[in-house]
Amino acid sequence: MIEFRWTTPAPTSTPVVLRLQGRGGWYARKTLTVGNTLAFQRGRLEGIEARINVPGDPEPLILTTTCRGAEGRWHPSLLRGNQELQEENGTIPPAVAVRPPMVSRVVGITYLLMLMSVVAVPSIATILDALYLRYDDRRMILHVLPADEQPGELTIVPHEPHDEQSPTIADQSLSPAVTGQSYHHTLSVNGGQQPYHWQVSGLPAGMKFDPENASIDGIAEEPGEFQVKLRVTGASHSSAAVISPWTVPFVVAGVCMLGYWNMRRWGVVVWIAALLLQGIATVAGVLPIPATAIVLQLAGCLFGLYYWKKMSDSSGVTS
Repeated sequence: MIEFRWTTPAPTSTPVVLRLQGRGGWYARKTLTVGNTLAFQRGRLEGIEARINVPGDPEPLILTTTCRGAEGRWHPSLLRGNQELQEENGTIPPAVAVRPPMVSRVVGITYLLMLMSVVAVPSIATILDALYLRYDDRRMILHVLPADEQPGELTIVPHEPHDEQSPTIADQSLSPAVTGQSYHHTLSVNGGQQPYHWQVSGLPAGMKFDPENASIDGIAEEPGEFQVKLRVTGASHSSAAVISPWTVPFVVAGVCMLGYWNMRRWGVVVWIAALLLQGIATVAGVLPIPATAIVLQLAGCLFGLYYWKKMSDSSGVTS
C-alpha cells in the first residue's frame, strides 16, 4: 500500500490521507480521508482528482496529479488556491512508462489493417470461390404422365462437358414419372472432388431433391413437362479453408497489441506463450497455422521485446 499525507494550514490543521491499495502502482483501489471522514473510495481504473471542502476553511482543496522528473513519475498534489501543500510522508510511485511514438504507429497501423481485412475478406472470399469453383450445369425435361398413360421418350438439352477436374453429371436423362405413383431417381457424378454440393430447381409439386443421397423422390401431383435445372459443385477450392487458419493469429495479435498500447509486459509474455502453443498445435496437426502468420507474429514478439525495458507491469493506469 502507498500512502500520501498532508495537513491543511491553521486554523483547521486537518489531516488529509490518500491511500493506494495495490501492488505498488496507480492501478489500485484508492481511498481519501479528510480528518475522520471518508471523502471517496474509488476503483482501480478511476482517477484521484477531487475538490474537497474542509469544514472551517473557506478555501477548497484540489487534489490532482502532476508528472515530475525525466522518468515520468506521477505524484499526487494537494492545492489550496494557488499554493501546493507540502507532502509529509508519501511514497514515490513507480515510473509510468511513456509510450514511444513507434509503438503508437505500429499498433494503429495493425488495427487499421485488421479492420480493413474484416470488411474486405468476406467479399474477397466470395470472389475467389466464384473464380475457382468447379461445377457442372445440366437441364433436363422431367415428363410427368397421367396415371393411365405409359412413359414415353424424353427431351434432353445437349450438355457441354467440362474439364477433368470438374464434376460431371453422368445422367443423360431423367426417368419419367407417373402421377400418383412413387418416384425415385438417383443422380451420379463423375470426376471432381467430393463432397459434392447440389442445386436443384424446377421439380413438380410433390417431388423434392435429397442432397445427401443425390436423389429425386416423391409423388407427382399433376402431369406435364417440367424443366429441371441441376448444378453440382465440387470441393476443389474453398476460400474458407484458406482464411480460417488465420483466425487464431488474428485474435492473438489483437489482444496482445492492447498490452503494447498500454506499455504492459503481459502483452509480450502472452504473445510468446500463444506463439509456442500455435507451433505445438501445428506440428501435432491439431490446428494448422500458416507459416506466414507464424513469421508475422514472431516479428510482433520481437518488436515487443525491443521495448521490454520501457514497459512496466506495475505502472497501471495513470490518473
